[in-house]
Amino acid sequence: MPYIALNECDVEVTSFQCLDEFKREGTEYQSFRCAFCEVPYIAKAIYNETSVAKAPHFAVARGRSHIGDCNGEVLLVVAPVEGGGIGAKVVKREHEVPEVLVVKPPTRSVVSGPKGGPATPLSEAEIKRRRMNAGKKYGVSRFTSSLLASFIEAKAHLVSAAFAKAKEQGLTGAKEKAFLNSYLEKYPLQLFEQKLNYSTAFWRANYVRAGQAPRIFQATNGNVMISAQNLTINSAFLQRSTAKSPSTVEATATALETNGKKITVGATAVVLFDLSGVDRAELPRAHKSLLKKLAETQAADRTVSWSAYGVMTVRDGLNCIELLSLDHLHIKT
Repeated sequence: MPYIALNECDVEVTSFQCLDEFKREGTEYQSFRCAFCEVPYIAKAIYNETSVAKAPHFAVARGRSHIGDCNGEVLLVVAPVEGGGIGAKVVKREHEVPEVLVVKPPTRSVVSGPKGGPATPLSEAEIKRRRMNAGKKYGVSRFTSSLLASFIEAKAHLVSAAFAKAKEQGLTGAKEKAFLNSYLEKYPLQLFEQKLNYSTAFWRANYVRAGQAPRIFQATNGNVMISAQNLTINSAFLQRSTAKSPSTVEATATALETNGKKITVGATAVVLFDLSGVDRAELPRAHKSLLKKLAETQAADRTVSWSAYGVMTVRDGLNCIELLSLDHLHIKT
Protein backbone atom coordinates (compact mmCIF):
# COMPACT_ATOMS: atom_id res chain seq x y z
CA MET A 1 0.00 0.00 0.00
CA PRO A 2 1.31 3.50 -0.82
CA TYR A 3 2.57 5.29 2.28
CA ILE A 4 4.45 8.29 0.81
CA ALA A 5 2.68 11.36 -0.61
CA LEU A 6 2.88 15.09 -1.27
CA ASN A 7 0.40 17.21 0.65
CA GLU A 8 -1.24 20.43 -0.57
CA CYS A 9 1.85 22.39 0.52
CA ASP A 10 4.12 20.23 -1.66
CA VAL A 11 5.67 18.73 1.45
CA GLU A 12 6.61 15.06 1.31
CA VAL A 13 4.94 13.12 4.12
CA THR A 14 4.33 9.52 5.11
CA SER A 15 0.97 8.16 6.16
CA PHE A 16 2.50 7.19 9.52
CA GLN A 17 3.74 10.75 10.07
CA CYS A 18 0.30 12.14 9.18
CA LEU A 19 -1.41 9.84 11.70
CA ASP A 20 1.02 10.90 14.44
CA GLU A 21 0.51 14.59 13.66
CA PHE A 22 -3.27 14.14 13.72
CA LYS A 23 -3.15 12.42 17.12
CA ARG A 24 -0.57 14.82 18.57
CA GLU A 25 -1.73 18.19 17.17
CA GLY A 26 -4.99 17.59 15.36
CA THR A 27 -3.27 18.48 12.06
CA GLU A 28 -5.33 17.35 9.08
CA TYR A 29 -4.07 17.94 5.54
CA GLN A 30 -6.73 18.68 2.94
CA SER A 31 -5.29 16.90 -0.09
CA PHE A 32 -2.58 14.47 -1.14
CA ARG A 33 -0.87 13.38 -4.35
CA CYS A 34 1.34 10.44 -5.21
CA ALA A 35 4.93 11.48 -4.44
CA PHE A 36 6.06 9.90 -7.72
CA CYS A 37 3.48 10.43 -10.50
CA GLU A 38 1.39 13.04 -8.60
CA VAL A 39 -2.01 11.47 -9.25
CA PRO A 40 -4.57 12.60 -6.61
CA TYR A 41 -4.74 10.51 -3.42
CA ILE A 42 -7.18 10.08 -0.57
CA ALA A 43 -6.06 9.33 2.99
CA LYS A 44 -7.04 5.92 4.36
CA ALA A 45 -7.08 4.93 8.08
CA ILE A 46 -5.60 8.31 9.02
CA TYR A 47 -8.38 10.77 9.85
CA ASN A 48 -12.06 9.85 9.97
CA GLU A 49 -11.64 6.12 9.54
CA THR A 50 -8.75 5.29 11.86
CA SER A 51 -8.49 1.64 12.81
CA VAL A 52 -6.27 -0.05 15.39
CA ALA A 53 -5.72 -3.03 13.09
CA LYS A 54 -5.32 -1.19 9.78
CA ALA A 55 -2.11 0.59 8.78
CA PRO A 56 -2.52 4.21 7.61
CA HIS A 57 -1.95 4.55 3.87
CA PHE A 58 -2.97 6.41 0.71
CA ALA A 59 -5.18 5.29 -2.15
CA VAL A 60 -5.78 6.66 -5.65
CA ALA A 61 -8.89 8.80 -5.85
CA ARG A 62 -11.93 7.22 -7.48
CA GLY A 63 -11.82 7.36 -11.28
CA ARG A 64 -8.06 8.00 -11.41
CA SER A 65 -5.03 5.74 -11.83
CA HIS A 66 -1.27 5.93 -11.51
CA ILE A 67 0.76 6.98 -14.55
CA GLY A 68 2.64 4.32 -16.49
CA ASP A 69 4.36 1.70 -14.34
CA CYS A 70 3.93 3.70 -11.12
CA ASN A 71 1.96 1.98 -8.37
CA GLY A 72 2.74 4.37 -5.54
CA GLU A 73 5.40 2.07 -4.12
CA VAL A 74 9.16 2.67 -3.87
CA LEU A 75 11.73 0.87 -6.05
CA LEU A 76 14.93 -1.02 -5.23
CA VAL A 77 13.73 -2.24 -1.87
CA VAL A 78 14.91 -5.59 -0.50
CA ALA A 79 12.24 -6.96 1.79
CA PRO A 80 13.15 -8.53 5.16
CA VAL A 81 12.29 -12.11 6.00
CA GLU A 82 10.48 -12.91 9.27
CA GLY A 83 13.66 -14.15 10.95
CA GLY A 84 15.47 -10.88 10.33
CA GLY A 85 17.45 -11.88 7.25
CA ILE A 86 17.10 -10.46 3.76
CA GLY A 87 15.59 -11.89 0.67
CA ALA A 88 11.99 -13.06 0.50
CA LYS A 89 8.78 -11.12 0.63
CA VAL A 90 7.39 -9.11 3.54
CA VAL A 91 5.44 -11.25 5.99
CA LYS A 92 1.70 -10.59 5.89
CA ARG A 93 -0.14 -10.79 9.21
CA GLU A 94 -3.79 -10.85 10.19
CA HIS A 95 -3.63 -7.47 11.95
CA GLU A 96 -1.77 -4.38 10.74
CA VAL A 97 -0.37 -2.87 13.93
CA PRO A 98 2.52 -0.41 14.45
CA GLU A 99 5.90 -2.15 14.42
CA VAL A 100 8.49 0.51 15.26
CA LEU A 101 8.64 3.20 17.96
CA VAL A 102 10.53 6.13 16.46
CA VAL A 103 11.43 9.72 17.31
CA LYS A 104 9.10 12.46 16.10
CA PRO A 105 10.19 12.82 12.44
CA PRO A 106 11.15 16.19 10.96
CA THR A 107 9.17 17.55 8.02
CA ARG A 108 10.78 16.73 4.67
CA SER A 109 10.35 18.97 1.61
CA VAL A 110 10.84 18.12 -2.06
CA VAL A 111 11.01 20.11 -5.28
CA SER A 112 7.83 19.61 -7.27
CA GLY A 113 5.59 21.41 -9.71
CA PRO A 114 3.11 24.17 -8.82
CA LYS A 115 0.97 23.38 -5.78
CA GLY A 116 -1.74 20.93 -6.68
CA GLY A 117 0.28 19.09 -9.32
CA PRO A 118 2.93 19.52 -12.03
CA ALA A 119 2.38 22.03 -14.84
CA THR A 120 3.18 19.32 -17.41
CA PRO A 121 2.85 15.53 -17.16
CA LEU A 122 5.84 13.83 -15.53
CA SER A 123 8.00 11.59 -17.70
CA GLU A 124 8.44 7.87 -17.00
CA ALA A 125 12.12 8.56 -16.29
CA GLU A 126 11.29 11.21 -13.66
CA ILE A 127 8.72 8.98 -11.98
CA LYS A 128 11.22 6.11 -11.84
CA ARG A 129 13.91 8.43 -10.44
CA ARG A 130 11.60 9.53 -7.63
CA ARG A 131 10.65 5.95 -6.80
CA MET A 132 14.29 4.86 -6.70
CA ASN A 133 15.29 7.78 -4.47
CA ALA A 134 12.40 7.00 -2.13
CA GLY A 135 13.54 3.37 -1.97
CA LYS A 136 16.98 4.47 -0.82
CA LYS A 137 15.55 6.94 1.70
CA TYR A 138 12.71 4.95 3.26
CA GLY A 139 13.40 1.29 2.53
CA VAL A 140 10.77 -1.30 3.36
CA SER A 141 7.40 0.07 4.43
CA ARG A 142 7.01 -0.56 8.17
CA PHE A 143 4.22 0.91 10.27
CA THR A 144 5.98 3.38 12.59
CA SER A 145 4.78 5.72 15.31
CA SER A 146 6.38 8.14 17.75
CA LEU A 147 3.41 7.89 20.14
CA LEU A 148 3.35 5.16 22.78
CA ALA A 149 -0.45 5.29 22.82
CA SER A 150 -0.54 3.71 19.34
CA PHE A 151 1.26 0.61 20.61
CA ILE A 152 -0.86 0.32 23.76
CA GLU A 153 -4.04 0.43 21.67
CA ALA A 154 -2.57 -2.14 19.28
CA LYS A 155 -1.62 -4.54 22.07
CA ALA A 156 -5.10 -4.31 23.60
CA HIS A 157 -6.53 -5.21 20.19
CA LEU A 158 -4.17 -8.17 19.78
CA VAL A 159 -4.88 -9.47 23.30
CA SER A 160 -8.63 -9.26 22.66
CA ALA A 161 -8.23 -11.12 19.36
CA ALA A 162 -6.04 -13.78 21.00
CA PHE A 163 -8.51 -14.40 23.84
CA ALA A 164 -11.34 -14.73 21.32
CA LYS A 165 -9.37 -17.38 19.40
CA ALA A 166 -8.43 -19.17 22.64
CA LYS A 167 -12.10 -19.29 23.62
CA GLU A 168 -13.01 -20.74 20.22
CA GLN A 169 -10.44 -23.49 20.83
CA GLY A 170 -11.65 -24.13 24.36
CA LEU A 171 -8.32 -23.17 25.94
CA THR A 172 -8.17 -22.21 29.60
CA GLY A 173 -5.59 -21.71 32.34
CA ALA A 174 -1.96 -22.36 31.42
CA LYS A 175 -2.84 -23.34 27.85
CA GLU A 176 -4.71 -20.08 27.32
CA LYS A 177 -1.75 -18.09 28.70
CA ALA A 178 0.72 -19.95 26.48
CA PHE A 179 -1.49 -19.32 23.44
CA LEU A 180 -1.68 -15.60 24.27
CA ASN A 181 2.12 -15.31 24.50
CA SER A 182 2.71 -17.21 21.26
CA TYR A 183 0.11 -15.04 19.49
CA LEU A 184 1.75 -11.79 20.64
CA GLU A 185 5.21 -13.06 19.72
CA LYS A 186 4.14 -13.24 16.07
CA TYR A 187 3.91 -9.45 15.92
CA PRO A 188 7.27 -7.61 15.90
CA LEU A 189 7.70 -4.47 17.96
CA GLN A 190 10.93 -2.53 17.61
CA LEU A 191 11.66 0.04 20.33
CA PHE A 192 14.01 2.33 18.43
CA GLU A 193 16.96 -0.07 17.85
CA GLN A 194 15.70 -2.95 20.01
CA LYS A 195 14.03 -5.71 18.00
CA LEU A 196 11.40 -7.28 20.24
CA ASN A 197 7.75 -8.30 19.86
CA TYR A 198 4.37 -7.53 21.41
CA SER A 199 5.12 -10.01 24.20
CA THR A 200 8.74 -9.25 25.13
CA ALA A 201 8.54 -5.44 24.76
CA PHE A 202 6.26 -5.09 27.81
CA TRP A 203 7.12 -5.46 31.50
CA ARG A 204 5.10 -5.20 34.72
CA ALA A 205 6.56 -2.13 36.40
CA ASN A 206 6.18 -3.43 39.96
CA TYR A 207 8.85 -6.05 39.31
CA VAL A 208 12.52 -5.18 38.96
CA ARG A 209 13.95 -5.68 35.50
CA ALA A 210 17.69 -6.38 35.42
CA GLY A 211 19.75 -4.44 32.89
CA GLN A 212 19.48 -1.00 31.36
CA ALA A 213 17.58 -1.77 28.14
CA PRO A 214 14.35 0.26 27.94
CA ARG A 215 10.97 -1.42 27.88
CA ILE A 216 7.30 -0.43 27.95
CA PHE A 217 6.50 -0.64 31.65
CA GLN A 218 2.92 -0.96 32.87
CA ALA A 219 1.14 -0.71 36.21
CA THR A 220 -2.30 -0.06 37.71
CA ASN A 221 -3.66 1.90 40.68
CA GLY A 222 -1.38 4.87 40.00
CA ASN A 223 -1.69 7.86 42.31
CA VAL A 224 -1.02 11.10 40.44
CA MET A 225 0.94 14.05 41.83
CA ILE A 226 1.35 16.95 39.41
CA SER A 227 2.77 20.40 40.08
CA ALA A 228 4.42 23.21 38.16
CA GLN A 229 7.75 21.42 38.55
CA ASN A 230 7.08 17.69 38.38
CA LEU A 231 4.76 14.90 37.34
CA THR A 232 4.83 11.74 39.44
CA ILE A 233 2.68 8.63 39.30
CA ASN A 234 3.10 6.08 42.12
CA SER A 235 1.75 2.54 41.82
CA ALA A 236 2.15 0.50 44.98
CA PHE A 237 2.56 -3.24 44.59
CA LEU A 238 -0.65 -5.10 45.36
CA GLN A 239 -0.16 -8.68 46.50
CA ARG A 240 -2.94 -11.02 45.46
CA SER A 241 -4.50 -12.79 48.40
CA THR A 242 -3.83 -16.56 48.18
CA ALA A 243 -3.34 -19.34 50.70
CA LYS A 244 0.40 -19.41 50.02
CA SER A 245 0.88 -15.64 50.14
CA PRO A 246 2.22 -13.84 53.21
CA SER A 247 -0.35 -11.96 55.30
CA THR A 248 1.54 -8.67 54.93
CA VAL A 249 3.57 -7.41 52.00
CA GLU A 250 6.30 -4.79 52.01
CA ALA A 251 6.65 -2.58 48.93
CA THR A 252 10.20 -3.69 48.22
CA ALA A 253 11.72 -5.86 45.52
CA THR A 254 12.70 -8.97 47.46
CA ALA A 255 11.86 -12.65 47.87
CA LEU A 256 10.00 -14.04 50.86
CA GLU A 257 9.97 -17.61 52.06
CA THR A 258 6.52 -19.15 52.51
CA ASN A 259 6.02 -22.84 53.28
CA GLY A 260 9.55 -23.51 52.09
CA LYS A 261 8.98 -21.80 48.72
CA LYS A 262 10.30 -18.44 47.54
CA ILE A 263 7.80 -15.98 46.17
CA THR A 264 8.70 -12.69 44.54
CA VAL A 265 7.34 -9.52 46.08
CA GLY A 266 7.11 -6.44 43.91
CA ALA A 267 7.98 -2.82 44.58
CA THR A 268 6.22 0.48 44.19
CA ALA A 269 6.63 1.67 40.59
CA VAL A 270 7.10 5.37 39.94
CA VAL A 271 6.85 7.39 36.72
CA LEU A 272 8.78 10.68 36.77
CA PHE A 273 8.72 13.62 34.37
CA ASP A 274 10.40 17.00 34.87
CA LEU A 275 7.99 19.83 34.04
CA SER A 276 10.20 22.66 35.29
CA GLY A 277 11.46 23.67 31.84
CA VAL A 278 8.21 23.02 29.98
CA ASP A 279 6.24 25.90 28.45
CA ARG A 280 2.76 24.42 28.73
CA ALA A 281 1.29 26.96 26.33
CA GLU A 282 3.56 25.59 23.58
CA LEU A 283 2.83 21.92 24.23
CA PRO A 284 1.15 19.81 21.52
CA ARG A 285 -2.59 19.37 21.90
CA ALA A 286 -2.20 15.74 22.97
CA HIS A 287 0.26 16.68 25.76
CA LYS A 288 -2.05 19.43 27.04
CA SER A 289 -4.94 16.97 27.08
CA LEU A 290 -2.82 14.39 28.95
CA LEU A 291 -1.73 16.87 31.65
CA LYS A 292 -5.31 18.11 32.03
CA LYS A 293 -6.58 14.56 32.49
CA LEU A 294 -3.86 13.84 35.06
CA ALA A 295 -4.68 17.04 37.00
CA GLU A 296 -8.38 16.13 37.02
CA THR A 297 -7.54 12.63 38.23
CA GLN A 298 -5.46 14.04 41.08
CA ALA A 299 -8.19 16.53 42.06
CA ALA A 300 -10.79 13.75 42.15
CA ASP A 301 -8.44 11.49 44.13
CA ARG A 302 -8.76 8.74 41.55
CA THR A 303 -6.11 6.34 40.24
CA VAL A 304 -4.89 5.54 36.73
CA SER A 305 -3.49 2.59 34.87
CA TRP A 306 -0.40 3.62 32.95
CA SER A 307 2.18 2.58 30.39
CA ALA A 308 5.55 4.31 30.10
CA TYR A 309 8.55 3.78 27.85
CA GLY A 310 11.96 4.20 29.41
CA VAL A 311 14.72 2.67 31.52
CA MET A 312 13.98 1.31 34.99
CA THR A 313 16.30 2.30 37.84
CA VAL A 314 15.90 1.24 41.46
CA ARG A 315 16.11 4.15 43.93
CA ASP A 316 15.48 3.64 47.64
CA GLY A 317 13.58 0.45 46.91
CA LEU A 318 11.37 2.09 44.25
CA ASN A 319 11.19 1.03 40.59
CA CYS A 320 11.59 4.37 38.81
CA ILE A 321 10.93 5.11 35.14
CA GLU A 322 11.99 8.60 34.10
CA LEU A 323 10.27 9.91 30.98
CA LEU A 324 12.15 11.78 28.26
CA SER A 325 8.92 12.80 26.49
CA LEU A 326 5.21 12.87 27.21
CA ASP A 327 4.87 11.00 23.90
CA HIS A 328 6.08 8.01 25.93
CA LEU A 329 3.27 8.02 28.49
CA HIS A 330 -0.23 6.61 28.14
CA ILE A 331 -2.86 6.53 30.87
CA LYS A 332 -6.27 5.03 31.35
CA THR A 333 -8.59 6.43 34.00
